[in-house]
Amino acid sequence: MPPHTVFQLQQFIPGVPALRVVAAWQGRVLAGVSLLKACVNPQPFGPSTVVRYIDHPEMEETATRLVAALGLSGFASFDFVIAENGGGAFLIECNPRPVSMIHLGRLFGHDLCGAFARHLGWLTETPETVALPKETVVALFPNEIKRDPESAWLRSGSEVLHDVPWDDPSSSNTAIASSCNCIPAMRPESRICYASRTAQRRPRPEAIVDFRPGGSDRLWLG
Repeated sequence: MPPHTVFQLQQFIPGVPALRVVAAWQGRVLAGVSLLKACVNPQPFGPSTVVRYIDHPEMEETATRLVAALGLSGFASFDFVIAENGGGAFLIECNPRPVSMIHLGRLFGHDLCGAFARHLGWLTETPETVALPKETVVALFPNEIKRDPESAWLRSGSEVLHDVPWDDPSSSNTAIASSCNCIPAMRPESRICYASRTAQRRPRPEAIVDFRPGGSDRLWLG
């Protein structure tokens, strides 16, 4: 071991991973959303597959102060661990880039991309947001299918929003096919097929419900 080697010791904090995603300009937060990582793959701190919206003032304040200190402009994600038994939020790292969940804020009244575009003068009107219940859980697509194609999070009745890009069927179909092919143990009867608006529909008890206002698409699990 080289002489004068410096070690950094950190206390292990048992808890639940979470993140705060923000849009900022010159050190000022324009919009942000906090999410709890309800399921990750691989455990214990892998990429999120299921997230839940949370209102966490400590995470919000920490991210806001760091954005100001760094003079940050653009998008960033701050990873936290929320300690067990009502403990505080402990910052792990900052990722100064857009992350795959940046669009989810719009589902809870916090449109990060819209706020950023409006601040730069790219939009003259405020984009419409969706006011889903605060406790809404979101299964990320195709992350959760890849983790477990028979996941309880994906079943009808679970009241979980499945974040499928319905307005881009080419991408969603490609992701579905890739998910099926990358899971060798997936049973043939559990293969996934996409039912478009124009396809003939049959009621199936194991359908993943599309929660979009006025939506009629389904992603079926046979």
